[in-house]
Amino acid sequence: MTDSDSSFLYRAIRASNWVDKMTDLIQPNAWNLRHGENGFSTDLIPEKTFQNLTMCYGILKVSKQDVLSLGFKLNNDNETHFNIIGIPDSDQEREQYRIMIDTLIEKTKIYARWTKSDFNKIKNQELNWEDFIMA
Repeated sequence: MTDSDSSFLYRAIRASNWVDKMTDLIQPNAWNLRHGENGFSTDLIPEKTFQNLTMCYGILKVSKQDVLSLGFKLNNDNETHFNIIGIPDSDQEREQYRIMIDTLIEKTKIYARWTKSDFNKIKNQELNWEDFIMA
């Protein structure tokens, strides 16, 4: 059974270096904006985070309340999809940006994690992604 409680947001782990393999610590690049983005893509439903991706290494989980209490805003742009917005400019407001991102990292948990090979099998429906949910 999936954890699709609407009080949580889920984010795909799109790169293997978003989580340290030795320590399981979430790295800052998990919450860095890519060029042209104005928010962090999240969803209320865990499996929707990776549906359209060609590669994914798992799912991160953070409570909506934690996101809002840090001063971010949520833009519900499509059914269950939310962008976390209100992110300070990393060049102009560097200190505020770093504090907010560091605290967001502290509040984020690894919800599910798998390897590149596992993900290919998940996409081909040879494995069930829910088998990778971490307690």
